Amino acid sequence: MCLEVDEDDVAELVEDHRQELSTEDLVELQQEQVKVMQREHSGEEEEEREDVSSVQIKDICSKWSEVQAFVERHHPNKNVTNRAVNSLNDNVMSHFRKILQQRKKQVSLDRFLVASPTSKRQKKRNDSGNI
Repeated sequence: MCLEVDEDDVAELVEDHRQELSTEDLVELQQEQVKVMQREHSGEEEEEREDVSSVQIKDICSKWSEVQAFVERHHPNKNVTNRAVNSLNDNVMSHFRKILQQRKKQVSLDRFLVASPTSKRQKKRNDSGNI
């Protein structure tokens, strides 16, 4: 692939870059960058996989622990094993562990916010005047 560039092309390029950008030009450039970033980000969200149940995540984490222990015990090259295990833990499994932690926090909050039967009884007592 051969491109021909002559003096006029160079002069035009230099002239275009001599002019300072106006505030409007800068705002327009920033808006274009934001749009590109939003498109990229929304594309990433669309690529997300189907919702995985907590049971499935716990199961795969358990299986990963078994594989990890097996590999660490039986693979002859400990350095390679440690790098591979750490890489998978840091780059893959941490994602699923975070999901589990978020779900546990959500369940805890839901339990805290859901009215319990004792609080309903207390409300009835308060409504009837029995404090």
